[in-house]
Amino acid sequence: MRRGFIRFWLVFAAVLLLLGAGAFAIWKWMDGKTKCLVLELPSGYVYENGTGEALQKQKEEGISIALWKEEKEVLIVNPEFNRSLRMDALALAGESSVLFPYGNALVSGEEGYCILGEDVALQLFGSTKVSGKTVQIKGKDYQVAGIEFDRPDIFVYQLSGDSGEMLEYAGITYRSQSEKYKKLRCLQNYFGVSE
Repeated sequence: MRRGFIRFWLVFAAVLLLLGAGAFAIWKWMDGKTKCLVLELPSGYVYENGTGEALQKQKEEGISIALWKEEKEVLIVNPEFNRSLRMDALALAGESSVLFPYGNALVSGEEGYCILGEDVALQLFGSTKVSGKTVQIKGKDYQVAGIEFDRPDIFVYQLSGDSGEMLEYAGITYRSQSEKYKKLRCLQNYFGVSE
């Protein structure tokens, strides 16, 4: 009887130890994953010439930042095939990899590029092999940098530095709480953004 009682508590303690070790391993694994923090900019942020340089400086320091706004019913034209469609779009300043970590990237400081969702590419070109092709938005040419297969109904384009657009959101990626707070301080110092 006493042996059974001791065996029960040893097994129980071993199970608790394994559960605790498993939970710790999962916590450490999750802690090492890249997370994205998106902040709404209640007062907005005007994208002007100095913004691109500030975003580029942050990138050089290892801090990827995306600033963007959502636009409704944007007319996107494929001048080669005389096709067009109206859809919601994201006008982006900074690194698209913050929003789409596994897709094609629009790079901070490079203007005149866009990313099409798979369905958008099919509607405008009849194909997804469209990298390097041109679309027009608001009378300006944008070269297709790639296709976003995970978000087939999306259209993202890089803003020009002199656009004066009022941006609505800011995003950063981070792997730890200390990295998150460092990047939040950067957002506050350079762009007046706070959590």
